[in-house]
Amino acid sequence: MNAKLLSAILIFVSFILSGCSATGPKFSILEPINSSTATVYIYRPWMMLDGAASPTVQVDSVDFFDIKNGGFNVLYLEPGSHTLTLKKDLSYQIGEQMK
Repeated sequence: MNAKLLSAILIFVSFILSGCSATGPKFSILEPINSSTATVYIYRPWMMLDGAASPTVQVDSVDFFDIKNGGFNVLYLEPGSHTLTLKKDLSYQIGEQMK
C-alpha cells in the first residue's frame, strides 16, 4: 500500500475517533434544596455509540440545553406538570410526561 494513502487513512480514522471522546462537564456536589422549585438533574452516561451527538433537552417544547456525552445539566422548574423531551434531530424525539 502506498505511504500517502496509508497516512491519509490513519489521519481520517484518528479524526473520526477523536469526536467520540468529547464529554460534558463532570458531576459536581449537589446544591442546597430550594423548597419553591424542583431541581432536576439530567445525566447522560458516556457511550461510544452516538458519542459525538449532543441532543437538545426541551422543557415544555422550549430548548434548554444540549447535553454532551458523559455530561449533566441541572434544571430548576416551577411546581406543576412539565414535559421533558430529548430532541436528537427533526425526525427523532422521546418524551415523557412528568408530574
